[in-house]
Amino acid sequence: MTMDLKTMHTDPRGAIYGVALPTGQELLLFFCNRGFLRGGHSHSVPEVVAVVSGHLRYHKMVKGEEKVFDLYPGDTMVNYPDEPHMGFFVEDTWLLEFKFGPGSAVGEWTTTEYEPMREQVRRSMA
Repeated sequence: MTMDLKTMHTDPRGAIYGVALPTGQELLLFFCNRGFLRGGHSHSVPEVVAVVSGHLRYHKMVKGEEKVFDLYPGDTMVNYPDEPHMGFFVEDTWLLEFKFGPGSAVGEWTTTEYEPMREQVRRSMA
């Protein structure tokens, strides 16, 4: 079995690559440039984020309160359904993202913008 790494999106923040898995899910690999924000949304399914290299400051809404975590290589974070999250990249960073559980196949899950965080992401790109 072969798996192809495909470029999904590029912009000044970096690039997103995807690998289609036989399960119908997708493994995403992000390269994020230092100084940018990414995210500002939630998903309908849980996901795990794993830092491969670099450093990011990860913001999450947990039970209605914003929490901030510094993540380094080897660190992971689980985002539960409808849990808004956003990363600020302190250094150039590579990270993996994988959605799991029922409804996690490509095309089944949804993303919902969380405007207080999303506005910060838009401003970081200006």
